[in-house]
Parts: sequence; structure tokens; C-alpha cells
Amino acid sequence: MLAVQCPHDDAGVVFAACVDRTRDWQLRTDLLAQRPHVEARAALYLQQAELGALCDLATEEAVDIDPAELSGLYGRVMVKGGERARYLKLRGASRYNRCPSCGQRDVKTVDHYLSKNAYPELAVFPANLVPCCFECNHAKLDYRAEFAGEQLFHPYFDDWSGFRLVRATIDVGARVIPTCAIADSVGVPKAGEV
Repeated sequence: MLAVQCPHDDAGVVFAACVDRTRDWQLRTDLLAQRPHVEARAALYLQQAELGALCDLATEEAVDIDPAELSGLYGRVMVKGGERARYLKLRGASRYNRCPSCGQRDVKTVDHYLSKNAYPELAVFPANLVPCCFECNHAKLDYRAEFAGEQLFHPYFDDWSGFRLVRATIDVGARVIPTCAIADSVGVPKAGEV
């Protein structure tokens, strides 16, 4: 698992840039009215991420706009439209073009750490968009941790490079939980090995 430097793009500026590329005047107006909410949610995201507590970030119902219009900015404008350069910059942020989640495959896409379906207001927020390979992106899909111990590695806020990791999938009835555990620190002897 590889750490990646967190993008410092302002959430409101990125959101407004994406909205400005929306052709429909009424939709553009409705989306721009969401900017204060997007900025507030992005600030809360950063606060929770620094605490390692994104699992505590509650979902919210969109007010005065269809959530699909918020989340649609990502595909319509960032991936395929006028903000593609920003998308490519995020996708290319990983060192050696390696997927930060598995460290094994090349980065081919960008993953929403918190799903754009559950958090449409964060759909184009750069700190929520992490480079990854197709396999890791599809393995995660819309996964959302309910507890801190279930949270997945966040390349912008977690640095586990100094640890040996054990990766496993736990099957708990109808729920499968991908997990990763710290086995020990690299180079630090375990008790009794001195």
C-alpha cells in the first residue's frame, strides 16, 4: 500500500470549474447553488480523514437538486469533458504509476474513496478521488466502512510503508469485508527476537 500526496485543490474551485462546463443554464444555476454545501462537506471530509474517521461522515440527502446531477459531473465533465486534464493529473499522481491500494498493477482509473452514489456532493472533490487499478476499483465498488476498523487504506491520509501487511477477506454471512492488518513494523524486531 503506497501513500500518495493529497491534492490541495480547493473543493469549491474544482466544483465551480466543473459546473461552468455544464451547458444547460438552469442546471448550471442549480448546481452552483450547491457550492456552499459542497465546500462544507469537503471541509468535513478533510477533518474526518485526518482523524482516520471517514466512516463517521454521515450521508446527506441532496436539497433542491437531483443527486444524480451532482454525481454526474464526474463522468460528464471530469472524465469525459472539459476538466479531463484535472482527472488525468489525479490519475497520474501515484509514484511509478503503481496502484496505491495493491502496489502491484498500473493505475488505470480514479476511485471515489467515498462513493459518488452515497456522497454525490464529493463526486469531483480531489481528496476523495484516488488513483487505482481497475481491479482494486471494481473490488471496492461502493464499499463503505461502518466502523473505523473496517476502513480501507486511504492513499492520501494513510502511510503504511513502514509496516508489513497481511491482506485477507473475511466472509461474515451475507457480508464480505476486505481487510488488511498490520503484522509488524519493518525492521523493528518483534518481542523475543532481540
